[in-house]
Amino acid sequence: MDNFIIYWGIFSKYLPYVLSTLLMISIVFALIYYRRKKSGYQINAFRTTMNELAITFVMIGILFVSLLPSNSFLTFQISIKVQLIPLLAGDLEYLINILMYLIFIFFVALHRKSNNINPIFFGIIFSLFIEIMQLLLPTGRIASVTDFILNAMGSLLGFCIAKIILCGIQFVSNTRPMNDRYRV
Repeated sequence: MDNFIIYWGIFSKYLPYVLSTLLMISIVFALIYYRRKKSGYQINAFRTTMNELAITFVMIGILFVSLLPSNSFLTFQISIKVQLIPLLAGDLEYLINILMYLIFIFFVALHRKSNNINPIFFGIIFSLFIEIMQLLLPTGRIASVTDFILNAMGSLLGFCIAKIILCGIQFVSNTRPMNDRYRV
């Protein structure tokens, strides 16, 4: 519980900026949905737009948690901070890293257009980008091998869960009688 209080103290001052950004993105996606629906892309317009919105929100959340300055930013000196020994953080950090990427890659894998790229590879590349940015930006954040490993695990779990759900949906739709498939 103390970790949540610490995180709230660090991130609460940025919350109005993040909420206003999410509001603007929601408005943009509402316009995208309206345009898709108007142009005749009505069958999957809502599902596709909501999935893209979820992917965008989760990406912004990951960037928010990973790249905003920490408390050590106030005493930041020009130095490179890298944690090369894996699994030194606490349990809450493990859970947060795995859940962020599990949710992120779950929505990426559900996205129909993501068949062109491997969602697990996409999650690993995004995690590598975050760790490199933590290394290069003067925010007081520490690039960590542990974060990279846990993010990759979350990507793998999110992909597996999405595939299980998609296979279940396909199985159910294939086992229904023909006259029930087209019932409205």
